Amino acid sequence: MSDGFCGTHLQIMVRTRGLGRALGQVTGRGVGRGDRDDSDDAPQRRRPTASTRRQRVAVTADHVDGRKVHNLGRHVPAIEGLIAGTGLSPLIACSVDTGNRGLLSAFVEGWHRETSSFHLPVGELTITLDDVSSLLHLPVIGDLHAFEPLHVDDAVQMLVDLLMVSPESARAETVQCHGLYICLQWSATNVHVVYLEALRDLSMTERYAWGVAALVHMYDQLNDASMSHSRQLGDYITLLQCWIYEHFPSVAESTADQDYDEASPRACRWTATKKTVKSFRTPSYRECLDRLRIPDVCWIPYGEHQEVRDFHVRSCYSGLLRWGPVAVYYRPERVVRQFGYTQTIPAPPID
Repeated sequence: MSDGFCGTHLQIMVRTRGLGRALGQVTGRGVGRGDRDDSDDAPQRRRPTASTRRQRVAVTADHVDGRKVHNLGRHVPAIEGLIAGTGLSPLIACSVDTGNRGLLSAFVEGWHRETSSFHLPVGELTITLDDVSSLLHLPVIGDLHAFEPLHVDDAVQMLVDLLMVSPESARAETVQCHGLYICLQWSATNVHVVYLEALRDLSMTERYAWGVAALVHMYDQLNDASMSHSRQLGDYITLLQCWIYEHFPSVAESTADQDYDEASPRACRWTATKKTVKSFRTPSYRECLDRLRIPDVCWIPYGEHQEVRDFHVRSCYSGLLRWGPVAVYYRPERVVRQFGYTQTIPAPPID
């Protein structure tokens, strides 16, 4: 399930305020490199993840709760009409209002980019394509936009046409960055210019496999957030938070909407406001995760919802998922209990 991204002649991107790095690099490091030294005298090196960091140093509650949660899922009523033709309308009604920082941080500590899964006392779990389909009602079957090579002049013209930026401003920033980057502060995060091409004709976007794109970027953000130097998590937080609500009710202690209509995206079932979100800190949620047992997990939460959103066999695909310049590992064979099967010992991750 990879698209036809050919790379850019130049690494051109819009650098804007806020979140991490630009999306111009394929994610995923080689598995097994430098995990340990064969010498008996050499100390074993440890992966610089969030979980390793909290085992290595004594941290205060304020420190571990310092992760910023950037929820990019709030909608703007003025553009709802435009969204209707893109296939993204289900997201309008199901975005959570409040991110549970402590809960999300506790789960991020257990994320491993080599396996694209959360490592927990009960085994591995992950957000699958079926989760995305059920929670957000986004298609997991469809087109994956083929991004063509982009020349700097084409990028400047695209910014002028689609973002209504003056040619002088776009060109000036290009020159200032030596032709490699366009550094214009127009939005809330780093956005690769090549993505604008995918949105040039909104009438074509309904055919896109938006569910795949959503999962790719969720994995990509979790890969970054799980590293020890990271202090923030940015993406469509509704996907991660509602996934936790569905699978870990005893940990999240979430509030379900009693008037939920089963025909709506499953994420609409959950209420997350400042009044309903528990104000527990990360250590409290971490202790709950450490005490997890098999019966505490809801492995298959969408039984009734499958009448609305049926399970698609494509959710069992294993390999690379790619959207534009971002590629991630998708390994459902490590979490087959989420599909109703018996989990065997998974094979080691492939480099």
